[in-house]
Amino acid sequence: MLGMRDSGCKTLFQHLSPQKRQDCVPNDSLFDNVIVKRNLTVTRIQLCKAQLNIQAYKKLFQKPQTLIIFVIDSTDIQSELRKQLDQIINIIPQQNTKLLLFLTKIDLQGSKTNEEIIDELNLDSLKIQTIIQRCNALTGEGIQQGLDWLKKK
Repeated sequence: MLGMRDSGCKTLFQHLSPQKRQDCVPNDSLFDNVIVKRNLTVTRIQLCKAQLNIQAYKKLFQKPQTLIIFVIDSTDIQSELRKQLDQIINIIPQQNTKLLLFLTKIDLQGSKTNEEIIDELNLDSLKIQTIIQRCNALTGEGIQQGLDWLKKK
């Protein structure tokens, strides 16, 4: 699970965690813990503008079937986001890879539609299975639907 700072990635990750925590404060940790949820192992990586080198995490993406969850703040699409996405796509095996884009903060003013996200991130150019799932990281709404899509063969 990857996300830019303040995307809601940590909140969504904590929602999946069996150990619910009330404190959800952004930190400077790039690599958080790993959880297993319904036979899916989820590792959280926080992507920062200053550290665009995704190569450090390459081994995480070199599995026979790679499932990537990218958490996106639907009110703040940054150019850095597309750079990060490009780096990830370039190091993963394209065959047997699925990309789940969780759109967070969908209840806020200025939230972008799925179509706007597809256009701004040029998702039509990707050659991997991709889905956009709108969700609420605080309540968990939409999260299970996204995970169910990942588990489909």
